Amino acid sequence: MSLQENIRNEERQLKDIFTAIDGGKSFIVHAGAGAGKTYTLIESIKYILNHKLNTLRKHNQKIICITYTNVAVDEIRHRLGESQFVQVSTIHEMLWQQINLYQQHELVELHKNKLEKEIENTKLEITELAKDSANLADINTEENKELFRQFVQENKDEFFKLEKRGAKANKFREKMIGLAQEDLKSALTKALKNISDFKNFFRLINRLRSYTHALEDINQTDKNKKPSIEYDSNSNSDRLASLKFSHDTLLEYSLKLVKEYDVFKKLLTDQYPYIFIDEYQDTNESVIRLMAYLQQYAHPEQWLVGYFGDNKQNIYDSGVGNHIENIYREISAEGKKEIKLKKIVKDFNRRSQIQIINLINKIRNDDLAQKPIDPDRTNGKVEFYCLKAGAAERDKDETIINQFIKQLAPSPPNNELQINCLLLLNRSVASMCGFAQLYNAIEKAKFIKWDNLNSMLLSRILNKLHPAVLRLYQLVTAYNSLNNPHTTLYDLFGNTQRSVTFAEAGELVKILKQQQPPTTLNEFIQNISTGLNQLAKNKNKSESDAIQFWLKNCFGINYPKDIKQNNAGLADLSFADYYIDFLLYEDMYGSINHAETEVEETDDVVATNQQHISDILDIDLSQWLSWVAFIDDHAKEQQVIYHTYHGTKGEEYDNVVIIMENDFGRKQINKFKNYFSSLSADANIQVKDEEDKELENTRNLFYTACSRARKNLWILYLDDITEIKDKIELLFGTVKTFEPAIE
Repeated sequence: MSLQENIRNEERQLKDIFTAIDGGKSFIVHAGAGAGKTYTLIESIKYILNHKLNTLRKHNQKIICITYTNVAVDEIRHRLGESQFVQVSTIHEMLWQQINLYQQHELVELHKNKLEKEIENTKLEITELAKDSANLADINTEENKELFRQFVQENKDEFFKLEKRGAKANKFREKMIGLAQEDLKSALTKALKNISDFKNFFRLINRLRSYTHALEDINQTDKNKKPSIEYDSNSNSDRLASLKFSHDTLLEYSLKLVKEYDVFKKLLTDQYPYIFIDEYQDTNESVIRLMAYLQQYAHPEQWLVGYFGDNKQNIYDSGVGNHIENIYREISAEGKKEIKLKKIVKDFNRRSQIQIINLINKIRNDDLAQKPIDPDRTNGKVEFYCLKAGAAERDKDETIINQFIKQLAPSPPNNELQINCLLLLNRSVASMCGFAQLYNAIEKAKFIKWDNLNSMLLSRILNKLHPAVLRLYQLVTAYNSLNNPHTTLYDLFGNTQRSVTFAEAGELVKILKQQQPPTTLNEFIQNISTGLNQLAKNKNKSESDAIQFWLKNCFGINYPKDIKQNNAGLADLSFADYYIDFLLYEDMYGSINHAETEVEETDDVVATNQQHISDILDIDLSQWLSWVAFIDDHAKEQQVIYHTYHGTKGEEYDNVVIIMENDFGRKQINKFKNYFSSLSADANIQVKDEEDKELENTRNLFYTACSRARKNLWILYLDDITEIKDKIELLFGTVKTFEPAIE
């Protein structure tokens, strides 16, 4: 078909959505990669605004568009524009907004039920642990149970302090026994023979105590003074005893409210007659169930939900994937009312050349076979390379990748090919982007939990960075600003409200720039400290004001004002000592308190932590500049831009290089080797049981990565492919060989 015919067919697919909206029929838009899903979603919202606006205004209603991340919220708001009749938010924001209005009796009951369930689960864990550990038998007797509970209550602060400091086993044992009453010491001494079991038992008893007290407080609360249950949007874990809950529990509570209380269904359906869910495949199953119950409750033609997404781009474990219709059948079977979704398939690909489309059709191998919107898009390239036998040396991966990309780069005219290179691990991205030492040093410092390292160090959303990492980001950007010839005094000082003249501001900048050019962040901090001391000797109030404005604008701190007000005894502390020993240390590890007991042990931990900070600040400044360029996404001007597979979701690039290997880090061994091994003659994989869900996840990740390419796609496999070469050829045809140069 011609381009014009394809466009008309695509318009008919869009009109199918409009027809569903007019008929009040809920629908699911199944749109493969590059199909213009976001465009379709926005056009659907615009259609309602153009045709249903008077009804929305009359009933004070809104369209709500639910997205997976805050980044997606901003993107849709930008493309849609502002409207008082459209709310774009994450599901958590929307649900808590409504629940918070609806507070509080039913939510209190849900929280009580959860506490009761957790109390029972904790009791079972205590019983199992005591049964499996002979050392715990004596402190768990009827005679000692209550004594140990009192011991936990009285000494929990000391217990967690010792844990935080990383106390050695002997020191920990000695301290715990020293705190015990005489009639408990014998049983406690026996229990402490296994420190690990004792700590787990202590935590369980403490958890049981706090949950029990919280439940008692709720039950004893005066009916006129209802307890307040709060959603903590900044936490990934519940604090049930403090009457606070996190993301997953918000979804759990919301689903129960919708399932059990018609008044809450009415609240949501009356407020939002149109609910659109973007990237449905990544949506939590509880949200889909919640929407299905709303659909079952709502009056026909007065409410609908529209799902937009692609189940083959489900790359997160928490997402519902391709199970929406199964959930709908399950809820329909409960007998209240059958609910259905009108399926609308968008099978035109607006992004890629036919060569890319043919590949991703093979990878997904389902009932959605895409075709290019423009049949003349036939100038793409797909090539799969393996290394020449004997060339796969793990310590030379970076060199091999660089050589491979260099081989590709000169191919187009004028050598102006920009390549987006997809790597499996954030660690690899850090290495290829030039800040591997920084990544390793912060990982070693252990002030960020391992599973939060990538989000808190590499997020491009600044408020997602760890507080200490954000402080270091501010430091590097201050260096960049000082050394950028285009930086204005207003950029450096902000609005000084005429308290600082241009001459005074310029003098401070001049003194800071006169210092020896720094090669590390530590040297930059020392330069600032020296410059501030030099200005302080002048004792000129206006120049002191200039210092304060600059520090406040660039670093968000009030030095030396805070020192004088809060730590008068340290009034002469230099900026460098204040910044490193107080601000950075506290952000990373909490405050240093030498008034604590066990000073010798505390000093050891403090010294270790201070060494970590020193190691971080002594990393070459070039690494920090590369890291900030990555965070600020300034790499767009570079010839090669590096990403992780996951980090490119929703993006598209002309030229893509994908680096593959058997494993996905240390924990997922043979992830991609197993995927290729599983392919049948038609390039399909069969998901038979729960273990094979890993194959489905790998296929989806591979599909998502390959479908980023608009024109050219090259894949380099770093491991030996002898055992899987015939399976790879099912997808790619000829496998080429890349021979890296010997260095």
